[in-house]
Amino acid sequence: MFVAIISSLFFLAVAGLLRSEPMRNLPLMLPISFYFFAEAAWTLLSGILLLCGRDAAGWAAVGHYVLMAVAAGYIFYCGCGVYQAHKKDSDGSELPHREHHRRAKQDKDSSGQPPQA
Repeated sequence: MFVAIISSLFFLAVAGLLRSEPMRNLPLMLPISFYFFAEAAWTLLSGILLLCGRDAAGWAAVGHYVLMAVAAGYIFYCGCGVYQAHKKDSDGSELPHREHHRRAKQDKDSSGQPPQA
């Protein structure tokens, strides 16, 4: 049970780190943090079931497999959304915006001072 408590605390720390301000805006960090929250809860529950008896250990393993399949499906679904958004941005719809930044950078590099608006 000691190992289950230590590992669940580690999973909670990782989930908290993934939900922190610098990491929150990165793609897929939110679903991966949900995975680590679920893993922490399941590790504690599995430890308790193992203390209750060996018969519960089989059910704990099956439950863990189902939980991981659901989590993997959710992360895959979110990954597909990130891919679609990236694909839509790279098809050229943002070219005027990118062109503006490229020109501003060239003006700054050539004059040594920031461009005036």
